[in-house]
Amino acid sequence: MRLPLLLALLLSFPAGAQVGLYDVVVDVADRGEPTRVLAIRQAFAQLLFRLSGTTGLEADPAVRAAFGDPTRFLRSFVYLDAVPGEVTNTPPDLSLRVSFDPEQVIALLEEARAPIWFGHRTPVLLLIEEHREDGSTALIRDDHPLVPLFRSAASALGYPLVFPRSDPIEDRMISEAIARAQGFAALAKQYALRVVLAGRVRWDLQPGQAEWLLWQADRAARHRETVTSENVASAAMATLHRWLAARYAVPATERIPQTFALSVAGIRSAEDYLSLIRKLRSEPVFRSIRPELAEDDRLLLTVESRIHRVRALDLLRLDPRLEPDPRPLPDSPADSQFVWLP
Repeated sequence: MRLPLLLALLLSFPAGAQVGLYDVVVDVADRGEPTRVLAIRQAFAQLLFRLSGTTGLEADPAVRAAFGDPTRFLRSFVYLDAVPGEVTNTPPDLSLRVSFDPEQVIALLEEARAPIWFGHRTPVLLLIEEHREDGSTALIRDDHPLVPLFRSAASALGYPLVFPRSDPIEDRMISEAIARAQGFAALAKQYALRVVLAGRVRWDLQPGQAEWLLWQADRAARHRETVTSENVASAAMATLHRWLAARYAVPATERIPQTFALSVAGIRSAEDYLSLIRKLRSEPVFRSIRPELAEDDRLLLTVESRIHRVRALDLLRLDPRLEPDPRPLPDSPADSQFVWLP
């Protein structure tokens, strides 16, 4: 079966950067130019850490020069008021959203030979047990006072956060998983997610202590550090980001452009087609996507990637909507065959 003309045209467009991945929001004290210039520089530093997972890039001459005038990497900026339609001028009521040009930023990181994490930031399941000074314990849920700090720290690095539901049976599973540092695979599956940030925050110890349990499919890690209520969220997310970036940020020596075939089954409707199109076209790792054949529920494509196919496929596996195909085509590599789960 041949692809509809409209679908073919949409899929043939060059792939682009994810909306939001190159946008950074920072609080500002006022709308003055000096404040804005400092905020743009702060946003630029935040973006470089988001994309590379490393700090200290300013030591590179090209990056150091870029910090001298980060406005040349801008696409746009806009002030955001805490209450829509209400003009305010003092933090935290006023912030600045800065949108950077993806191609220019990537070119800078290429020149600096820095690691680059091209793909989406996967949603993270947050399973954190708080041990209070009075000896009580509680899971951090949506209504916890620390949640805004966690959401802000996660957003700064591009991660959506998912908090546990209120369910007594699930609560026991989470507490046991944290205590035994295992069992996160079943919990992640319940939420259809690929990454878990679990652990304990101990306010009953002085100074406050945190033990993070980082889980992702085929690997896990632990990390302990001293924290306060002000920095616990940023510390947690920075630890998680460095850990994930160590795997997904591609070193300069491994950025080998390659064109390869991609097979995606489970495409059963126009909505499935369009959802997959949007997903693939938004991936910065792909330069272009070309449809070849649609047969039954399977879509065959040729993709041009900025990096080696093994690295690109590793990034695709972070998306919980893409599962390995249990019935792969015999004449194509099994690792580049997926099932779409809308």
